[in-house]
Amino acid sequence: MESPPTGTRGQWVRLSVLLLALSAAPTVEAGRAGEVRVQAFRDLAEGVSLYKNGDYAKAVRRLRASAKVALNNFRANYYLGLALIGDRRYRDALDALDVAIDLDPGHLQSHVAVGDAWLKLGDLNEAKASYYRALKIRAAYPAALDGLGRVLEAQSKTEEAIVQYRQAIASDRGFAEAYTHLGDLYLRQNRFEEAVLLLQEAVTIRPDHGPGLNRLALALGRLGLDNQAIATI
Repeated sequence: MESPPTGTRGQWVRLSVLLLALSAAPTVEAGRAGEVRVQAFRDLAEGVSLYKNGDYAKAVRRLRASAKVALNNFRANYYLGLALIGDRRYRDALDALDVAIDLDPGHLQSHVAVGDAWLKLGDLNEAKASYYRALKIRAAYPAALDGLGRVLEAQSKTEEAIVQYRQAIASDRGFAEAYTHLGDLYLRQNRFEEAVLLLQEAVTIRPDHGPGLNRLALALGRLGLDNQAIATI
């Protein structure tokens, strides 16, 4: 093959280097994109684990990093919302949960989590509306019925709240939260024996259920059963 003229040899060299760089660019960019996706997956897995272990602030950081990269990842936004609720950042939680619901409008737990955030913010109407949205998707969904019970309690409608909690329990005998909330209500009414029975049921269903264990220990203490209360703690 004939060599290029001497005067243009430098131009040929520069052109060859440029073509080589352009051909390599897509491979480099693809590699970087792959690394970003892998890191987003790691952030998601670690964030979910941190959330489940109750380390909400660290979970928020990891899950936010994942959601920032994986904009359309439902799990990243859903668990970010839950972690923000755990970290008491309720308005921020609503933003993340709204994205999750946009991605999966039929996800029951997301609607309930939105209701929980509104309830913490003191907006009972919005909370109630979110729980009803879940019930519209699945009638007698226990977490939504339980949420309505908490709304009624916040409205000082105690007897109606009791009925609502009973409905939640009847809809799912294995839903520990409803036993806990009703037991806590009875505890505040000084109905200690009834509270103990409900709270014992809650921790039998879920032995690691922290709120149920704490309230059970308190109820046992109110009955003068100090040894059992200490053992429960």
